[in-house]
Amino acid sequence: MASDGKTVTGIKTESGETLTADIVVVNADLVYAYNNLFPQTTPSSTKSYANSLTKRAGSCSSISFYWSLSQKIPELQTHNIFLADEYRESFDAIFDRQSIPHEPSFYVNVPSRVDPTAAPEGKEAIVILVPVGHLQNTRTTSPSTPGLPAELDWPALITSVRKSIIRIIETRTSCASIEPLITNEITNSPLSWESEFNLSKGSILGLSHSFFNVLAFRPQTRAKGLKNCYFVGASTHPGTGVPIVLAGAKITTAQVLDDLGMEKPWGKGSLFEILHPEKSHT
Repeated sequence: MASDGKTVTGIKTESGETLTADIVVVNADLVYAYNNLFPQTTPSSTKSYANSLTKRAGSCSSISFYWSLSQKIPELQTHNIFLADEYRESFDAIFDRQSIPHEPSFYVNVPSRVDPTAAPEGKEAIVILVPVGHLQNTRTTSPSTPGLPAELDWPALITSVRKSIIRIIETRTSCASIEPLITNEITNSPLSWESEFNLSKGSILGLSHSFFNVLAFRPQTRAKGLKNCYFVGASTHPGTGVPIVLAGAKITTAQVLDDLGMEKPWGKGSLFEILHPEKSHT
């Protein structure tokens, strides 16, 4: 971001072009943005705050698979949840120890069931999300830091998880063998969530909802130390999850309009009424 030292004045692109702006709303991962996108001229207190954010508890990460299948699997619904037999231990491994559970619990979405454009006729598109712990904080060398080391043999881990979920789906649904049906595949892991999507520690839902990450403790939508810069997304106020993030976007919009001295184009209606004005009077 470009600034005059106190106020954001625009953004700088990778090509070197500067786009001027009166207001900048940041939709990137908040922790990443504070530590990588803010100008070097920001106050030292802001830089200290940015560093402190890297030490906060993050949400889980995931190993995710995106498959194109040559035929449909009627045994699967649009939304499918497969819980480990020892699901409590599975969740403790993910959320308490930030590791990979021995037996995964995972979610399977088949978007082609409700969206005909997701796959050609007679074929299937499948998304599988396997929650795992996030990566260790790369800014600390403490071995006690929770999280998965980046040095793990990730290809072997992904292969192992892949075999497990295919076996579980086939066993529990009695569907046809899945492996021969996979024609295209994309995979994301904590490493790619961090390196390709700039999610701090590979946390797919931003900062966690632990005690010191909610309410007044959660990073505010107005940027610290940089006027006219605001945040939306999972790691800012009020929290993570699509409905909450949408509510947070309304908060940010209201703050921008207030700071510019502009009237809000909505009344006191709910977020639903704002998003669906055609249904607000029915």
